[in-house]
Amino acid sequence: MSNLAIKKTKEIITGCCLVALSLAFTTAAYGIGARGELTCYNSCRNYSIETPADYDNEDQAAQALYNDALAFCSDQGGLAYYRVESFYGDENVQLSGTSWEVTRYNDGRGLVDINLYRELDLRFWEDGKFGGRAFCNNYMGDYTVSEDEISMEAVISTYKWCEQRRMRQDDLLVEAFRDAARYETRGDQLILKDDYGRVVLLLSRK
Repeated sequence: MSNLAIKKTKEIITGCCLVALSLAFTTAAYGIGARGELTCYNSCRNYSIETPADYDNEDQAAQALYNDALAFCSDQGGLAYYRVESFYGDENVQLSGTSWEVTRYNDGRGLVDINLYRELDLRFWEDGKFGGRAFCNNYMGDYTVSEDEISMEAVISTYKWCEQRRMRQDDLLVEAFRDAARYETRGDQLILKDDYGRVVLLLSRK
C-alpha cells in the first residue's frame, strides 16, 4: 500500500461505524476515473474510494478501482464487498487563448500520423476565431464551445499553390475541423471527435 495516500474525510456513527475515505495516487490525472465503495472482512467500516481520472475508458477505471480495493483490504482479512458507483472525468481545458500542434488527423480512412514539412498548428483566439497553418496554406474560421461540444465553421484558407498531394491534405484537414462536434482534453492532449464519437484530430499543447 505504499502507493496509496489515504485521507479520512468523514465519519458517521450508526449501528456500525461508517467512514468515507479518499484513495489518491501521485500520478497525473486525465481521462476517466471511478468512484465506489468497499467493505473489508475484518472491519465493520464501509469505505468510499476513488481513482484519479487517469484512464482511457470506464473498463480500465473500474479495474483500477477493484485493484485498489483488493490492496486496501489485503491486511484486513480481504475484500468482503465492493461496487462501482460512478465514473467521472476531468473538466476540459478552456480552449480560448490556447495554442496546439496537430499530430494526427483523420483522412476519411483513419488517423494519419503527420510527417511534417512544416509545423501544423491551431490557435483558438478569445474573439471566437480559430486559425493556423496547414500542409500548404493557412486557414481560419469561427468556433463556439458549450461544455464538451464544439462547432468549427466558416473554415477558409489562403490560396497558395503547392503540389497536389499537399493541397489534398489541406482539404482533408479543413474537413476534419468541420466534422468536429465534441472535444476533450487529457493532460496536454486535445482530442476532437465527430458526432459519432470518431476521432478526427489529435493535437498536443504548445
